[in-house]
Amino acid sequence: MHLKKTLSQTLLLLAMQPVFLNSVSLAANNTQHQMWSSVEYLNWWIQDSPIGVPLITENNNPNAFAMINEPGTNILFGAGSHHNSFTLANIGGGRITIGGWLDTPHCYGIEASAFGLSRKKKNFTASSVNGQIPALNIPFFSTNTSSENVLVEKHPNTATVNETIQPFNLEINGIYHMPQQQKFPVLLLFGFHYFNVQEKIRLNDAVYEIPTLPGSTLNVRDNFATKNNFYGLQLGARTSYDYYHFNLELTAEVGLGINAQKLRINAQTNVNNNIVIQNTGLFAEPSNIGTFSKNQFATLSQLEAKLGYKLNSNLSTFIAYNFLYINKVIRPGDQIDRNINQSQNILIGGTGTLTGPASPSSQFRNSSMWIQGLSLGIEFA
Repeated sequence: MHLKKTLSQTLLLLAMQPVFLNSVSLAANNTQHQMWSSVEYLNWWIQDSPIGVPLITENNNPNAFAMINEPGTNILFGAGSHHNSFTLANIGGGRITIGGWLDTPHCYGIEASAFGLSRKKKNFTASSVNGQIPALNIPFFSTNTSSENVLVEKHPNTATVNETIQPFNLEINGIYHMPQQQKFPVLLLFGFHYFNVQEKIRLNDAVYEIPTLPGSTLNVRDNFATKNNFYGLQLGARTSYDYYHFNLELTAEVGLGINAQKLRINAQTNVNNNIVIQNTGLFAEPSNIGTFSKNQFATLSQLEAKLGYKLNSNLSTFIAYNFLYINKVIRPGDQIDRNINQSQNILIGGTGTLTGPASPSSQFRNSSMWIQGLSLGIEFA
């Protein structure tokens, strides 16, 4: 009787052993397979794009010019208003990851990952046509008179601000699987990180009912475009924990490198989008038009928390939260200088030749940027 009881207990333990061993072996995620890959759909948010100066003003007095500090003037768009930035949310994209072990014991490996977000477009429009707003204008500060001024006098006009942004990211990491870490495996990461974000802002003011241009529309257009290219080396760590078919994976990385910044400013004033009067606008003048470059030391950090469910030994689905932060970037809305020397612009009383201080000027105003969001993916191993 005693022998039967002992034998049955032994058989029960042996029957349970594979289940126990399976839960432990799953803890070393991606260490049982020689290669792995995944594809993801991204739904992310980018930190709002700031507008560093007041761009559009209004005044309900039809006899006013909507100049800043003029009684009754309100800032509709830009710094000093409730609309002082573009909200950049719910941006779709995709990411692909592929990796593999370089040795049979799965101690040394390599992994490459790249993501891209679709181009996000935003716009803001205000109009004084048909009496929608009695006075609508584009304000600036005149260095000639040391006072506030405006682009449009009392003609009806429509002011539009457009924003586009598109990020891309690529990283390649070597992997070292630290030994004797069964329940909470630790993978050390070391590699190269490239991050690119391109962003543009266009201000267009369409002016109507100008006596010298009967039946025509005068368009005054300023374009500010920025490009940030981060190149850096990064260190990181990854760990995971498995519970039956579920897997929780945490990854943290910090990169140090150079952000190669590029600022491009151009403009055009035309009639009916056809006849070009001059290749200047208002905030883009000969004193700051051109392409300018600067290298800036920067840091880039990433965090990822991923919860997966194993469908079988080779296929898993997962949901992940991602956060990326870079401490120094240039964004186009911060590069606008509203101090205007009118001498270089025939549209606002100048001769077309710069006399006096060169303003506006090209400036590299740095800020930080974060990108965060959720992703859904499938992993193959």
